[in-house]
Amino acid sequence: MKTKSDVLQAVKQFSNEIRAPDAIICYSAAEQNSRDLRKFLMDMGTSLRLLETDIPWANRAELYIGLMKEAMRKDMKECDCPMRLWDYCIERRTRVNNITAKDAFKLKGTNTHSATLDDTGDISNICQFKWYEWVYSTDEILSFPFSKEELGHCLGPAKGEGNEMAQWVLVSTGNVVPQRTVRPLRVAEIHNVREEKRHEMFDEIIMK
Repeated sequence: MKTKSDVLQAVKQFSNEIRAPDAIICYSAAEQNSRDLRKFLMDMGTSLRLLETDIPWANRAELYIGLMKEAMRKDMKECDCPMRLWDYCIERRTRVNNITAKDAFKLKGTNTHSATLDDTGDISNICQFKWYEWVYSTDEILSFPFSKEELGHCLGPAKGEGNEMAQWVLVSTGNVVPQRTVRPLRVAEIHNVREEKRHEMFDEIIMK
């Protein structure tokens, strides 16, 4: 969500992509307790439960939000990437968290994705690349004699863009674009002096 007023649209997207939950538990903020939101939840049979401050349920929610934020900070610090990419980073980290099995009694040895959707999650679009990894993507727009491969940083799966393997890629123009054909650097490229120079020039442009 870009603004707090997008709560209703976010709930609609969630119910469409996942399913209508039995209840939504949230704070008593105006945007989370609006007439339009209540009507939408009532129409699909979902109850709205409002939390008071400083109670166990509220503390538990804040705990997990804090853990995700800390994991995102760690990813971004390790790669020294621009702070403006935080939303791509936390979306990717959330996907990894949801598909990772945990030693929790309610999950019965599985993960939150499987427990919620009763489906084995597909990790193929997550496990191929690390956060902010150097990659080459194929740009079909570029014509001869220019190379169709374009250097960039991988930012995670591009949901709803192209096929399931599509990835968000930060290119040298500073734009983030969805790319369907992405590959990691080859061993020869990783240890190539000219390739390292390209990386330095790329990062200098991005950091400006």
